[in-house]
Amino acid sequence: MRDVGGEVVLDRLTKSGIVRSEATARRGLLSLRAGLRSRTAVASTAGPPKRSEMAVLTTRARKALPKKSFAVPEKNGYPIHDEAHARNALSRVSQHGSSSEKKRVRTAVKRRYPKIGKK
Repeated sequence: MRDVGGEVVLDRLTKSGIVRSEATARRGLLSLRAGLRSRTAVASTAGPPKRSEMAVLTTRARKALPKKSFAVPEKNGYPIHDEAHARNALSRVSQHGSSSEKKRVRTAVKRRYPKIGKK
């Protein structure tokens, strides 16, 4: 059973009742393929992350960080282990933090990354 142009997939989708018509299944398959191609192209040409893109911090990695990597260590709040997260911590605390948290986060970020905030 060889997939020639998605015909096997189309046949299965229409016979199983997932889609009502073969035309609908064909359009869905074509858009899916186009989306996969564009994602692959973006992923293969992607260079280093831009300044605005933040590194991914998984739950396991966050739990493994030492207390000194947080601006508010008692709550494990506002990780500042890298510059991107430090910038994000400043943004988040300015939006949602109390005045005491704002002061603590600004101080911790300034101590660890003195260049952040200067132009």
